[in-house]
Amino acid sequence: MNYSTTYIGNDPDGGMPAFVSVEYVTADGTTVNGLDKFVTAPTPIDTMSTLYTDGTATGNRRCRH
Repeated sequence: MNYSTTYIGNDPDGGMPAFVSVEYVTADGTTVNGLDKFVTAPTPIDTMSTLYTDGTATGNRRCRH
């Protein structure tokens, strides 16, 4: 799954997208998140770089159920 996250805060030190969580709901109503099964995605999102106001990080997260 490819996704983007944008920092909309105004802290001059910015923020890291490390705490962004992604979940989805399957057709049968099961919620799946990145902690259910940990795998490495191709071109993963950079969660450790600092984003500043309106800065965006884009990458992939692989989710398996």
